[in-house]
Amino acid sequence: MRIAVLLTLLTLCGGARASTLIARSEIFFGGSSVPTQPGPDLERTESAEVIAARRKHPYLLTATAHPMLEKRHRHVALRLGGGKVVFAAGFGKNTVEIFDLATERFTATGHQQHFGDLHGIPLARGIGLLVDGGNDSTYTMDAGFVRTANSYSAGPVRWPEMVRLDDGRIFLCGGFDSDFKPLDACVIFDPTTREFNSVGRLETARARHSATLLTSGHILIAGGTGADYTKQSFDSLELFDLRAMKSVAVSMTLKQSRATHAAVRLSDGRVALIGGYAPQLRPSKLASVEIVDLDRESIESGASMGLARGEPVARMLPRGRFAVFGGADDARAIEVYLPALDAFMVAPQLMHAARRSGFTVTEVDDARFLIAGGRPNSTDVVLSDAEFFEESSAAEPDGSEPAVNGDWGKRLGHAEFGVREATTRELIKMGHMARDIVRPLLEHDDPEIRVRAQRVQEAVSVAGGPPDWCVEIWAGGRQVDSLCTTDYKVPGSRGDSNPRTQALSAKMAAHAGARLVVRFPQGLPYATRVGLFNMVGWMDVGNVSLGPPL
Repeated sequence: MRIAVLLTLLTLCGGARASTLIARSEIFFGGSSVPTQPGPDLERTESAEVIAARRKHPYLLTATAHPMLEKRHRHVALRLGGGKVVFAAGFGKNTVEIFDLATERFTATGHQQHFGDLHGIPLARGIGLLVDGGNDSTYTMDAGFVRTANSYSAGPVRWPEMVRLDDGRIFLCGGFDSDFKPLDACVIFDPTTREFNSVGRLETARARHSATLLTSGHILIAGGTGADYTKQSFDSLELFDLRAMKSVAVSMTLKQSRATHAAVRLSDGRVALIGGYAPQLRPSKLASVEIVDLDRESIESGASMGLARGEPVARMLPRGRFAVFGGADDARAIEVYLPALDAFMVAPQLMHAARRSGFTVTEVDDARFLIAGGRPNSTDVVLSDAEFFEESSAAEPDGSEPAVNGDWGKRLGHAEFGVREATTRELIKMGHMARDIVRPLLEHDDPEIRVRAQRVQEAVSVAGGPPDWCVEIWAGGRQVDSLCTTDYKVPGSRGDSNPRTQALSAKMAAHAGARLVVRFPQGLPYATRVGLFNMVGWMDVGNVSLGPPL
C-alpha cells in the first residue's frame, strides 16, 4: 500500500509519461495492462559515488531506537543535563517521560501535573520552567513539579514568549488570556527567588509574536496578532530595554505582517523572521523571510523557502546556518538557510514523520537536535515518533547540485559582471523551466535585469518540454523499480489521489522496507524541487532521500 500511494501521487502528476515503470510487473491504466521488461538499471547496485555523497553530506536524519511512550503534541521538551531530555504534558496529557541519549529509550517518571496551554524553557542546573498562567512550576528529575512563588499572569495564558537571558533569568511577554485577549505584560522570572516580577509593558498587546535576545542585551519583539487574530497580523516591531524597563516602538515595519513565525538571531547579530501566518491573505501561510538589522536600521527580504510554513520551528546550527522544520500540512522536508548566499537548500533526506505543529526540536548536543511528537496535518492524528537531525562537519557533496534557492532578480542585477553572466547562463541551462522565473523580471525596474531576462526568454523559447524527474525504489541494495514523469505540478494536499494505481499495491508488496531516491534534472527551480520532494514523502516510507541529478 505504501508504494501504491507513491505511485498514485506520481501518476497524478505524470500523465502518459508516468506510465514508464521499470519493473517485473504490469501497470494498470484505464483497465488495460502494459507489460514491462526489466531494463539495465534494474540490475545496477548502489554506486560507490552515491554512497560517498550520502556519507559526506552535512545533514543527517536518524530515527531514535524507541518512540515516545505516549503520543504528544503541544508538549514541552527540556534538556536538563546528564544526557537526559524531559518530555512533559501536552494537549490532554499530564504525565512526564525522560529520554536517555545513551540508550535512546523513553522512560516514565511517575510525575504528574495538569497544565493548560503549556510553555517551557530550561533553566540552569537541571531545572526547567513550565508556564500556563495557572499552574506555573519548576521541574527537576528528582523533585518533579514544584509550584513557583507566584504566577506569570492573573489567570491562564496561551503563547507567551519566553527568552533566557545571559544571567540565567527568564524574560516573558505577551500571549493570550483565557478569552483570547492579547496581553501587554512583560515579566522576568528569577530562579533564585522563584518569583515573576513585572518589568514593564509592551507598546502593543500581542500574542503569537517572536521575542529575540540581541547582542546588545535588548529584546526584539516582532509581529504577532491581537484580538482580531483570525483576520489580522502585525507588521510592527518593538525593542524592550531591560535596564530602562520599557518597550519602545521601532520606526521600521516589516514588509509583510506575520504571526506564529519563527525567529533566530544570526551569528552577525541580525534577526531572521521566518514564515508564519498572515490571516488577511489567501493563502495565509508564508514562505517569505525577512532579515532585521537594527544596527543599519534596515529590513530586507531574504530568500523564500520552498514550502510556505505557517507555524515553523527554526534552530541555529553550529556552522552559522539555521534549519526550518514543519509548519505545513504533511511537511517532511527540512530547509537550511545559508546566510553567506542568502539562499535556502533542502536537506537531502526527509524527516521520518511529517510534522505540521505541536512538535518539539530540542538541542541535545553541539550538533544534534531531537525532533519529537506533534501533528502531521490538520487531522486529529498525534505522533509518538522521534528522530535526530544532525549537522555534521562533513564537506558539501561534490558533483551533486544542492537544491539552493536565491533571488534571481538580485543575481541578474548583481554588481559583479561575472555573477550576472553566470546567473544568465544558469537560467538558460534550465530551458523550459526558466520561463516562470524570468516572466515577472521582464517588467523589473532595473534595465539590466530586464535585458537579461529577455535574453533568457529568447534562449529558452526554442527549448523543448521539461525533462523527466524520477523516483527510484531501492531494496536490498539494488534499484528494483523506478517511475518517471514530466509533470511538475504538486497536488494541493495529500488527499489528492488517483485510484487507477491502487492495483499496484499487491504487485509492490514484496518490497516492504524499501527506500526511495528522488532524482531531479539540474536547474530545476528550488520551490518546485522542494514541493515535489516533500510530496514523495506523503507516503509512509521512512527513508526518502535525494539522489544525484539526472
